[in-house]
Amino acid sequence: YSAMPDFWSADVHEIQRCYNGLGPSKWSPKLKKFVAKVLEIIEGASLVHDYEWVNCDKSFFSFIMINIKFICNCMREARFKKSWKIAALGSLIAVLNMTLGWKTYKSSSI
Repeated sequence: YSAMPDFWSADVHEIQRCYNGLGPSKWSPKLKKFVAKVLEIIEGASLVHDYEWVNCDKSFFSFIMINIKFICNCMREARFKKSWKIAALGSLIAVLNMTLGWKTYKSSSI
């Protein structure tokens, strides 16, 4: 995966603090559980994405770059696992996030 440099040296507890699972925190536990099951194949890329979401500045440029990196990480995993589904799901999630997630990103904090 491609990640900001401090991701690789971050304490496990710091990474766990940033990771909210697949989907926004405001979703119901039942919906998050369903989405997690459906999207578990992109969970590694999601972990990096959530860490960067929390630890980047809240600029529009960073928002776009985090989502582009998410697509790239999903593409890498798709190539490694030879699964077009990973590439398609990752791209769809990133596009949805870029379309709907800017307001949440600007105001998010842990």
